[in-house]
Amino acid sequence: PIQDDAKKCIVTFNKLSVSGLPTMDNNGLCDPYVDFLSALLPTTGKTIKTEVVKKSLDASFKKIPKLPLVVSNKERVETHSLTLRVWDSDFASKDDLVGCATIRFHEVFSKGEQSGSSPFVMQFKQPLLMGGKHTNGAKAFIA
Repeated sequence: PIQDDAKKCIVTFNKLSVSGLPTMDNNGLCDPYVDFLSALLPTTGKTIKTEVVKKSLDASFKKIPKLPLVVSNKERVETHSLTLRVWDSDFASKDDLVGCATIRFHEVFSKGEQSGSSPFVMQFKQPLLMGGKHTNGAKAFIA
């Protein structure tokens, strides 16, 4: 439940890309998109995700959604994380999970750089994991 004193904190991305994705389709490629999970995101029932980039093992997303985190204080934010799940979009069947990358918010606050109206700016290059194991060198780049 969201507290009455909770505030919204908008997380924005300057760049989001994935590279080295495994082959997921019969054509030897992948149709990736990213969705976002966090206990701090409002539960609207709607998945927050990027657009699908067709036929690519190295994708850069142009339309990256802003994430409206609901927070009561900085200490609460620091105990949570943001998980980015990379999916392969399939037309005729259920989408396939390619892998996940997690950003712990305490890393943003401890290593982030303050800059103008954006209080914390940081770049991450996270390996994509599947079942706790690296997915053959696939990575997500977040800035």
